[in-house]
Amino acid sequence: SGFVTKEYQKYLEENKHVIRRIVYCGYLFDICVPNVAIPTKMYFNENNIDCEIIVPENTTETFDSPTHQREEYKVLAKKMLLLNGIKVPEKYEG
Repeated sequence: SGFVTKEYQKYLEENKHVIRRIVYCGYLFDICVPNVAIPTKMYFNENNIDCEIIVPENTTETFDSPTHQREEYKVLAKKMLLLNGIKVPEKYEG
């Protein structure tokens, strides 16, 4: 997760009062993206700062394999992101 890197945490700490929106994109919608988006949202919640976290569906993807059904995992990831207060629109219109 990119969240645990010292550089990212330093950036958040130094800029937490000016960041109002973060848009994430990435290949693994159900693995990499939630592992940075959810802790970031929790960081802002913990600091009582209103920051919109957005993961547009058209900027992410995941893989299909015998043990990882692409569509099933995309649905699960979207639910998990939404339950954590992260917006998941079809596409970003910023």
